[in-house]
Amino acid sequence: MPKSDTLQKYGAPLYAIEWFNSIGYMCGGGNMGIENKIVMVQRAGDSKLTEEVAKFNVGQDAPYRMKMHPSGKSMVISLATGGIKVIQITTKDNEALPVLSWPSPSVMSAAEKCSSFLGVIKCMSFSSDGTLLALGTEDGKVHIISWPTLKRQGELDVSKDRRKAVRNVDFSSAHSDGIVLAVDESGSCSLWNVEDMQMLCLLEKPSDIPRLSLFRCVSTIDHKGIALYAAGNSKGNGYIVRWRQADDGALTLDCVRKVVACPISGFELSHNGAKIAVVTPDADQCLVSTESLKTEKHVKGAHMTFATAVAFTPDDSAIVSVSADASATLTNVSQERAFGSISALILLVCFVTLMAVLIHVSRQYIESYPDIVLYMIDYLPEWARQALQSQAKHAG
Repeated sequence: MPKSDTLQKYGAPLYAIEWFNSIGYMCGGGNMGIENKIVMVQRAGDSKLTEEVAKFNVGQDAPYRMKMHPSGKSMVISLATGGIKVIQITTKDNEALPVLSWPSPSVMSAAEKCSSFLGVIKCMSFSSDGTLLALGTEDGKVHIISWPTLKRQGELDVSKDRRKAVRNVDFSSAHSDGIVLAVDESGSCSLWNVEDMQMLCLLEKPSDIPRLSLFRCVSTIDHKGIALYAAGNSKGNGYIVRWRQADDGALTLDCVRKVVACPISGFELSHNGAKIAVVTPDADQCLVSTESLKTEKHVKGAHMTFATAVAFTPDDSAIVSVSADASATLTNVSQERAFGSISALILLVCFVTLMAVLIHVSRQYIESYPDIVLYMIDYLPEWARQALQSQAKHAG
């Protein structure tokens, strides 16, 4: 069962979450009288979210996907029955919270025109500069849309003959947004050149993990260069995979590690590239180090049921996941790590103190009882054992 002091309910199944500055935006809804809305929340201390501080009703259709424009002045939502809507975000000097509203009639008309050729949208991504919007659709295509005109610039036939829906799409920030990373429902990830709309390659999958189905792939740059990270699922387990790019541009499979004993249903890379957050259908949260791909924190039962998405706060100090049970859960990233470091330091101090006491006592009795002391120090570290053995032999 989730902890009541970290879980907060918001009255509708939640499907996506975005953070900008101090505000968290969550979208959700459904039928049977459930309101279709965007909920605004804030942090209430280190380990909890506020109740709903504001909301925006989006109409008769539930918003299933949501993406914030890098400027923070607008967002795009995709609807359950297909198409997109644009929402304007206005921050006024005399108001503590941003105000959500429908945009100008010209923008609304452009969104309707854009929606006419899209169908059901499964995923979205903005380029870092906010000039392009990638929309992955149910028919296996990724549409590259200019912003804010919402005119189509090109189309990527990601799934080709497979006709599988696009599962996730992301601009590669490590390649200055010149490459799009697209994963379809077949579990394959392809890289595409945005300029000429041509496929560059398919990512190699680990040969020792049969039928690994990739979920999402993102890029970053660390001290070793360009790295790609993907979440994947195989036989009921969740994995993180890393590829590295060589100087000649070739991508090589670098590391793969199982991180959870259940599938991954949500995946996000921290802003600083140091951690990965995943959530699962079992309602768990998991934090993974990008350096080692080892799990650093695993919160079981963060929700009552299926977790749908996860995001880092802007300062990477916490993650927030949302769920189909209408809940959101905030989990602090740094607090446990700091506590663990302090605990390790205390243990180290205690160990050194204990060694000092044992060595002091041994030296007091070494001249009278060298044989007994040699027997007692068998379990001391090598450096301490050698020092006392030398003294014992000299005393003998």
